[in-house]
This record gives sequence, structure tokens and C-alpha cells, in this order.
Amino acid sequence: MQVAEDFFDFRLTSNTFIHWHRYMCTQIILQHKQIKIADIHYNRRMLFHYFYLWRSLPAVIQLEKAKELKKQKWREKVWEILPDYKPPEDI
Repeated sequence: MQVAEDFFDFRLTSNTFIHWHRYMCTQIILQHKQIKIADIHYNRRMLFHYFYLWRSLPAVIQLEKAKELKKQKWREKVWEILPDYKPPEDI
């Protein structure tokens, strides 16, 4: 009787691990598919984001030039008042 119980326990454990292994393999495959889909989605979103930034680049450059012109005008006004003024280097 003990041999039959041991064999039953062995087969039960074996079948349980086989089913668990199959389940885990399918879960790993599903996870890889989901990661691939998420990666494609992320890359597409980043591409759209960078295209948007690229389109807005001329406006940003124009704003930077205007800011630089204002700074230069203020420096010239300061130089008129203080001829030996040396502005700090821009970082």
C-alpha cells in the first residue's frame, strides 16, 4: 500500500510541476510579446515627440536670438556708463 501511495504522490507532484512549467512558459512568452508591444509604442511616442520638438525649433532659436540681443543691448548701456566693465562669461 505504501508503494502505491508513494507512486501516487510522485505522479501528482510530477504532473503539478509539468502543468506549472507549461503555465510559466506561456506567461513568459506573453510577457515578451507585451514588452515588444510596449517598446514599439514607446518608440512611436518618442518619435512623434521629437518631430514636434523639431518643428518648434525655429521658434525657440528666434526666442534665444531675441534674448541674446536684449543682453547685448544691456551690456552696451552698461559699457556707456562704465567703460572698464567686463561682463562675466556666459555659461
